[in-house]
Amino acid sequence: VHDGVLCRTLEGHAHWVNTLALNTDFIIRSGSSIRLEENINPKDKLAMQKLAKKRYDEVCSDFGERLVSGSDDFTLFLWKPETEKKSIARLTGHQQLINDVKFPPILECLLRLPLINQLNYGMVRQENLFVR
Repeated sequence: VHDGVLCRTLEGHAHWVNTLALNTDFIIRSGSSIRLEENINPKDKLAMQKLAKKRYDEVCSDFGERLVSGSDDFTLFLWKPETEKKSIARLTGHQQLINDVKFPPILECLLRLPLINQLNYGMVRQENLFVR
């Protein structure tokens, strides 16, 4: 229920948080976009809603929702915002503040962009961050 009540405060960063990304962002944005192989009438709103819900559930069944935060303190934190109050992983070692972080559609990969404009990625599996 979206009643405007604060349900979770995620604490951990020592400085400003510059960016947040949710692993379900792409699924939520694309919603019920129809693929050619799907036989769905775009005017059938109930069918479109069921398709969007099915896609969301498929993503959440593997990993659940994951949130990543990037900060001026040169760190990333990985969170399970629905169930955990503390971060489940911390990624350090950046030489500059973190400006942007994204989960691409494959959902197991995390892209991050430090201020030096060098694109890095890490693999997100279960509760770990594997840096590449």
